[in-house]
Amino acid sequence: RLTPLGYDILALRVLLKREAIHQVGNRIGVGKEAEVYQAVTYMSSLGHRLNGEDDDDEEDPVGQDDAQLVKVALKFHRLGKVSFRNVKQTRDYLQNRKCKSWLYMSRLAAKREHQVMEELYKRGFEVPEPLECNRH
Repeated sequence: RLTPLGYDILALRVLLKREAIHQVGNRIGVGKEAEVYQAVTYMSSLGHRLNGEDDDDEEDPVGQDDAQLVKVALKFHRLGKVSFRNVKQTRDYLQNRKCKSWLYMSRLAAKREHQVMEELYKRGFEVPEPLECNRH
């Protein structure tokens, strides 16, 4: 049976493999829906991530030598805690689902939040830049 800790490890493995994060630090926040950790990633001097998604110029590739370590937030959604059991009735993207897995519902919540953050960021709102989303 997959536990929340196992789900965390699977997500971290993918984020490390994609080079979205390079180190994970201390927990900096705990709420009824999520836990937030400090993490570190490489950013180029232009602010582009170094996982290859944003760097299409093959003639002048940005390497880790030209990059700096930047602190980022790493958020794990934790739907299903005792104080948050009525989430299915309050979230439009969960109402018609028959799933019982809190891990799956956490994944849907994370995906939805990431999509909203991307749209807000693209439209110039002052929100943190969403870098990556995997699982929850």
